[in-house]
Amino acid sequence: MSIVLLAVGLAGIALLEKRLRFVLYGTLVLYLLFDWMYRCGNWFQVILPAYPLILLGAAAALDRWEDYFRQRKSWLREAPLALLILLIVWRFAASYERANSRNQPHDLAFARAGVLLDQPLPAHAGVFAPVEDALALDYLINIWGINPTVQVVSSKQAWELLKDGGAVLSTFDVAPVLLSELPPEVQPARRVLSADWLQLSAEPLAAPDAITQVNQLITPGVTLRGYRVTAAPDGSPATDASPATDITLFWNLENGWPADLGVSIRPVRDGEFIPDPNGAPGAIYQVDRSAPGEGLVPADSPELVTDVIRAPLPPNTDAVRLLIYRRSGDDFESLADLVLPTPQ
Repeated sequence: MSIVLLAVGLAGIALLEKRLRFVLYGTLVLYLLFDWMYRCGNWFQVILPAYPLILLGAAAALDRWEDYFRQRKSWLREAPLALLILLIVWRFAASYERANSRNQPHDLAFARAGVLLDQPLPAHAGVFAPVEDALALDYLINIWGINPTVQVVSSKQAWELLKDGGAVLSTFDVAPVLLSELPPEVQPARRVLSADWLQLSAEPLAAPDAITQVNQLITPGVTLRGYRVTAAPDGSPATDASPATDITLFWNLENGWPADLGVSIRPVRDGEFIPDPNGAPGAIYQVDRSAPGEGLVPADSPELVTDVIRAPLPPNTDAVRLLIYRRSGDDFESLADLVLPTPQ
């Protein structure tokens, strides 16, 4: 209908009073000249201001239409009003699907940020994340008021916060970037706070107590002291993440983490691994880890070293198996196999 409206509007301007007609046509010619100069690129300054001028001409044409058919007492005098209503309904129906941003399946901007904030975080901590997540975190913190005691920080602000004795949390995917951008003299203590966050602090960080004691020697120098099973955050109210479990493992490492050692978390149902319908043929639900904290925490500390692994919980999962193994080429040697409960 844009071409029709343009034609009606240009013709309708000719029906206006002479001086007004000159002003409107002259203005449109100037707009056309500027449009050519900008090669149709400056929409808001050139094209958009022409809209009301075209509408003035269209209104004049429709007014003449109504006067003509009103004198003849014809129902056609109501045609412009009916057409206007029809166009409004059509425009609404045509635009609503694209304009409606509520509950769109592709709208995942807050999905990860919601999970990052839906967990206990140290008060007044600075959070460091990739740009997309940082923007979403800042919005949820300051606009939605979720976990308002934390703040999004840059690497420079993180350094200043650490100097003042504060805590900084970094997502694992950008933690190497943050650590590389800190001054060489700044060597903060690190520990895994959750499956999402690496915590940095100027002071040593004590590991929390394990709920379930294991005290199992895995290999010389590596002892699994215990574990804790909790429900993973669902990201409420910003999102509703799929059910998952966070498994915190507590290690004693005398000589660091062996390079050939691996950990695998696998949900089970009736004692069997659960097939992953979204994976390759024969794939099962599992999460593997080659080192605690993705290799970002000191592995030779005399203190307990913690690691948090998040594993999905498909429907009807009744337990989770913790497998610890040694890699040797393409072969795997099982060192421990524990059955852990699902979170209550």
